[in-house]
Amino acid sequence: MYSVRRNLLILTLLLLFSNPAFSNKESWVCKILPAEREVYTDPSTGLQMTFITNHKAEDLNLYFHDRSWLPKNDIVLFTSDRSGRREIYGYSEKSGNIIAFNPENQLAAFNPVASRFRNEVFVFWKQALYVWQIESNDQVIKVTAIKLTDLPENAVPISSINENSNGKVLCYAYRLAEKYHIGIINIEEARSEIICQTDFEIQHLQFSHERSGLLSFARSYGTDTAPAHSKDNPHARIWLLDIEQKVPLPAFYQVPGELVTHECWWVNDRITFIGGHRPEEGHVKTFDLKTGEIVIKGAGAWMPDQEPQVISRYNWWHAAGSPDGKWIAADNWHGVIAIFDAKSTRMHILTENHRVYGKGAHPHVGWDNDGKKIIFSSNLRGNADVCIMQINKP
Repeated sequence: MYSVRRNLLILTLLLLFSNPAFSNKESWVCKILPAEREVYTDPSTGLQMTFITNHKAEDLNLYFHDRSWLPKNDIVLFTSDRSGRREIYGYSEKSGNIIAFNPENQLAAFNPVASRFRNEVFVFWKQALYVWQIESNDQVIKVTAIKLTDLPENAVPISSINENSNGKVLCYAYRLAEKYHIGIINIEEARSEIICQTDFEIQHLQFSHERSGLLSFARSYGTDTAPAHSKDNPHARIWLLDIEQKVPLPAFYQVPGELVTHECWWVNDRITFIGGHRPEEGHVKTFDLKTGEIVIKGAGAWMPDQEPQVISRYNWWHAAGSPDGKWIAADNWHGVIAIFDAKSTRMHILTENHRVYGKGAHPHVGWDNDGKKIIFSSNLRGNADVCIMQINKP
């Protein structure tokens, strides 16, 4: 009798752990949708771009500092609500086909980021952090999902999972009981820990592109502009955190009335951001961690007595530097996309009118892995689509 019960117990456990609901690993084949891509020529610049989506749904590229392309630059990640909820999709550069990454009839994963080194995507899914390993050929895309760590019950993820510069550590953040927690995962050791907790709201968690143990985050004050009289209440948007020391420190304090927003790691220990000293004034700037020097790389404009809608057409709101260090791409509230030469600071307008001031998705312009293409969201057709544009400059 004992041996029969023992065998039944073993069989039950085997059945349970072979069920994806009780396993840390599961696989599926992705549904492939027809290509939607269409080449468009900007009438104001004569330059071409490719709409990779052409659906009535809201299709959005990833946030401007998140990695959209898989390492071989063959698949691009984006999100869409075309299924009735927001899910993760991919675009094949070769075929143009759309890849539905989320398994059907399961919870939707969110906040995807591509790995820099492996054919993997990091996601929040089922109240946990997962890595989705991607196997692809011309006909079949297969995903193997592996759980990395669980999130506490009722924890709300903040920002995206982010990979460090050597691909060995991930960082993540969540809000729980009005506290904000930053955690790291050592991939090789399969070990996670919370390294920092704050009483203030944090956003935009991201690792340095060169220092493997240094990350940054944005502190939210409800406004990105320091109060006009802030000597007694220092205001710092950008914060740094060494994962060994575990003590968050301001990168620099803003002077009264100074705007600092939308920071993004770049090359040579620099961070790009948008900043200015007067209302609506948004220059593309860089902050050098080695010297503390702040430089304007893309000039905005200041026009007294003009409405914000007018001023914002000549100022910038998001900026990201190319991985090769040659360019900084920027967008604004009116959907103007430009690149600035990192050395000369010369501006090249690439395309315009991808947003109407006051409504529609922001372009959130970002880069591919080689610094040869940019990606952004466009409202040119009345709803958000995803565009890719080749940078044809030396």
